[in-house]
Amino acid sequence: MSSSAMNWATALFFLSYSIFEIPSTLLLRFLGPTRYLSLSLILWGGLTIGMAFAKNSQQLLIVRFLLGMVQSGFFTGTVIYFSLWYCKKEQTMRFAILFGAVFAAGVLDGILVYGISHMKDIGGLKNWRWLFLLEGLPIIPLGVMTYLFLGSIPDTVQCMGQMGGAIAPLGHPTALLKEWNELHSGTNAQTR
Repeated sequence: MSSSAMNWATALFFLSYSIFEIPSTLLLRFLGPTRYLSLSLILWGGLTIGMAFAKNSQQLLIVRFLLGMVQSGFFTGTVIYFSLWYCKKEQTMRFAILFGAVFAAGVLDGILVYGISHMKDIGGLKNWRWLFLLEGLPIIPLGVMTYLFLGSIPDTVQCMGQMGGAIAPLGHPTALLKEWNELHSGTNAQTR
């Protein structure tokens, strides 16, 4: 593949990412965070794997465009999701962790690329194809787990049960203790 085709693949990704960021955010509102984020992850993984099997530059360009479309609302959706679960004073640390995770993923990706670049076309696949395959495969099960375990709002988390849905939005043990004391002292707990 020529360097020109690689440049076009990068440009098309960011073009579609920019074009579809607002429509993707509207779709998130329609589908709800759980369905939207899990569907995004499953498609993201599938398209990343699809890049490993692109036969020519045209196929790669199409997949890169679609990948930008799928990823366009994911980060915004994650920020919106955090805002549903945490009050403003708690969001700062969560967003710092999110941004830190993005940078850490870049570092880990660099290590993965370095390791894969030293592979010798195992199984008849070129090194760059292995990169897309190994990066895409774990994303699909993550999307399935997101659908199964991630509640759209704190009250809808299935795995926590009735008490867990009430506890989850409290954020930390001191808030839980305060709520517990108010509940058992007969004082009406104020809603946030």
